[in-house]
Amino acid sequence: MIDRYEPKDRNYHYIKVTFAHADYFGCVVIKVGGNCKGASVLSEGLEFWENCDVEDVQNLVSKNCELELYEDQADEFWFRLTLINSDNGDQMQFDALDYEELTDMIVAVEFVDVEPEEDSE
Repeated sequence: MIDRYEPKDRNYHYIKVTFAHADYFGCVVIKVGGNCKGASVLSEGLEFWENCDVEDVQNLVSKNCELELYEDQADEFWFRLTLINSDNGDQMQFDALDYEELTDMIVAVEFVDVEPEEDSE
């Protein structure tokens, strides 16, 4: 969670999305820019998955869950996700998740940082 939130006209928001299954967890951080504030930015953490591509997933700011989006031989896209049990370090891999299955695993969406966008002029 961030210590201070002062929304400006144009910010970069860093949104942490946490996935869970039983006692296995993992998270990613999505960077969202533009003229948006508050809950509208948090919804990006939920909507990102619907229209993302392989490059979007590869370019996430950080991820501790080995999240991948891949294309199979039938030209369909699937998510692969590895979650970790923090008590013992065991890993659980989920393969061939569709958008709905992945988003059903989201248990938290939160701001972790915000910074002003620099002017391009």
